[in-house]
Amino acid sequence: MEEKEQGDQTLHFEPSAYLQRLLGRELISNEYIAVAELVKNGYDAGATEVVIELSRDVPQSLVISDNGTGMSLEEFNRLWMVPGYSEKTEHGKAAGRPLLGEKGIGRFAADKLARVLRVVTKKAGDEDALCVTFDWADFEDRTVMMRDVDIPYTRLSDPDLGRYRSGTRLELEELRKQWDRKDWQNLQKELGGLVTPFRTVRRFRIVADAEGWRSGEVSSPFATQAGYTYAFSLSKGGRITRRISRPRRSVQKLGRPAEETSRRMYGTTSFGPVRATFYYVDSARSLKRAGFEPGVAIYRDGFRVEPYGREDDDWLKIKTRKASRHGHAPITPSRLFGFVEITRDENPDLKDVTNREGLLDTPEFMDFLKFVRDEFQRLATVVERDKEELDTTSKSYEAQQAQAMRQTRAQAFAEMAVQLAHQLRQPLNHIRGSSTNLRDWLEQRGPLDQFVRQSTDRIERNVMRMNESITNLSKVARGLGDRVVELDLGAFVKEEISKHRDDFEQSGVTLQLVNCEDGHTVKFSRMTLGMILDNFLTNALRAAAKADRLPGSVTVKIEQLAESKYRLEVTDNGKGVAAEHRDKLFEKFIRSEYGFGMGLVWSRICAVQHGGHVGYVDAEPSGATFFVLLEQKE
Repeated sequence: MEEKEQGDQTLHFEPSAYLQRLLGRELISNEYIAVAELVKNGYDAGATEVVIELSRDVPQSLVISDNGTGMSLEEFNRLWMVPGYSEKTEHGKAAGRPLLGEKGIGRFAADKLARVLRVVTKKAGDEDALCVTFDWADFEDRTVMMRDVDIPYTRLSDPDLGRYRSGTRLELEELRKQWDRKDWQNLQKELGGLVTPFRTVRRFRIVADAEGWRSGEVSSPFATQAGYTYAFSLSKGGRITRRISRPRRSVQKLGRPAEETSRRMYGTTSFGPVRATFYYVDSARSLKRAGFEPGVAIYRDGFRVEPYGREDDDWLKIKTRKASRHGHAPITPSRLFGFVEITRDENPDLKDVTNREGLLDTPEFMDFLKFVRDEFQRLATVVERDKEELDTTSKSYEAQQAQAMRQTRAQAFAEMAVQLAHQLRQPLNHIRGSSTNLRDWLEQRGPLDQFVRQSTDRIERNVMRMNESITNLSKVARGLGDRVVELDLGAFVKEEISKHRDDFEQSGVTLQLVNCEDGHTVKFSRMTLGMILDNFLTNALRAAAKADRLPGSVTVKIEQLAESKYRLEVTDNGKGVAAEHRDKLFEKFIRSEYGFGMGLVWSRICAVQHGGHVGYVDAEPSGATFFVLLEQKE
């Protein structure tokens, strides 16, 4: 088909009336943000005060009034009636403030709140106010063009606006939801966080009134809490200043400075200036009660940029990092509060997305994002390092306290045990003496009755057992109270062995020393080590004497495990410890082939008291090995 030459032709978009719903009700995420958008419009109109009034009478209504410049019919037609149009009018500059809006769609936030909007506006000097009524139901028909929807207006005398030289009032009727106390509290929380708590926005305040509910000026001063404070700023020229303040516990326990400040050149940036403060608090309870939620928020020209810092927004990947480290990240998100401040004029490439809930992912924003994340990581690194050192210091301190407490208890027990042993031995000697005298007296009068002989023998045996227990108690008491000294382990072992030579020779059990030459130096209680070795040798001799393969044998060995750590062990070739007793050898009153158990219990207690450790392993092919670990500690 031959194409005919034609002159230039054009097409034009014709927006459907339904577009306003897409730009308003469906673009704004919730009612509280919708009110905040309309408050920002009042700020851009040069207002020094915006008042939100909720009438709780049924049907409820909402009124948002400001004392800004107001609009004439011509201005209203040019500014309000053209979607997407934003004009840098002079009233904002006259108020000495930057303008917040740039999309020209904030007015459609009213559709999120109510079906009907009545705008009453008056300029200074005008006698009457302009009244324009919007019924958003008229915009629901997708086949109707926006320009074909009639918007009625009239002029009237308005006594409320007469209080101001100028201003605008938004009357919202047929609200899309029934507001309750919780909704009102959420709105106040949203408005409280709308303006930065640190830098007063020049000549501007927000008032929220609802009869019977908390009302008045909305403000949320941030009360600094105990914890870490990290402030940093980046100048337009690329110089970064950092200041970190530590909590008192880090200053006192770690000897860290209470505050550190540093300055350096960051380099050329596509954004800036930026200034921010992170607060990592010990407890967030009072801040949450004051209306602050954990998170790092962004404020531009003093007003919050949504949704940064909200519970479901993790723009710094703080929660993600914690999850990736299985909950062990140094920063707990619920205790972190942050405020990042930028300006529109000096950061023109950090632009809003269409619904003004977020910034566009431009290269400049990505650079800005990396910068803030890196600064957060600096704080996290400081907190983690301090925490690790505090944990180490705390554990060391706790260990010292525990050791001191053990020593105190041991000393008290030792003193009590010495007194108890002395007091028990006297009546025990009387019992033994009386039993012997009774037996001698009866023998002088004739042969002893078998019952009398058995009874006096039983008394004698039990007295001897009790005497042995008292002797052991005395040894333990002296061992617990004995001081640690430096001793030659090899020489000490040979000295103790000499006390048992006769017993071994009489029993026919061989005794062998391995690696027991002089020169192995340790620090330990001499009394305790003697008691432990005596107990091991006595038990080993008893077991070896009953060995299946005679002659029985016992080996004493010194093994160096590290530069200043030794293992002293005693091994026999007896039948070994029965399986049911192996896990309970060092518990009270466990009787086995190796005694009644008290000697091993006392050995364990005394060894631990002086920093040692006793244990048991099976010997091959049969028998048992008991050992004590000794370490020379400075």
